[in-house]
Amino acid sequence: HDIAVSHASICLPAAGGRKDDLAVALSELARTGTALKFPLPFLDKPAALYLLFDGLRGSNVGAEFCAKRFHSHLLPRLSARPTDFENHELLAIITDAVEALDAALLESSARYS
Repeated sequence: HDIAVSHASICLPAAGGRKDDLAVALSELARTGTALKFPLPFLDKPAALYLLFDGLRGSNVGAEFCAKRFHSHLLPRLSARPTDFENHELLAIITDAVEALDAALLESSARYS
């Protein structure tokens, strides 16, 4: 079977035309996980993920850093357990992924932007 990963990103200009905020939509989360070698067989199909990253200090560098990397922190954690999650477990996984992404951002040069 051919796998087609469908995704989109949106960048909304701020006052003055700057594009500080980034939104990312993964409309086929199960397919995205499979394509990136993180199968998510327990997910309802269709399942999607929508993320909004807020740029700060007149820059989108931090938002872009996070938008490009969040899935690499979330998908391995989700695929580590091939069963359904309770809401509190899913919230804990997302929180852990966000905290790991925040630590990665603070260790990168994007933290200065």
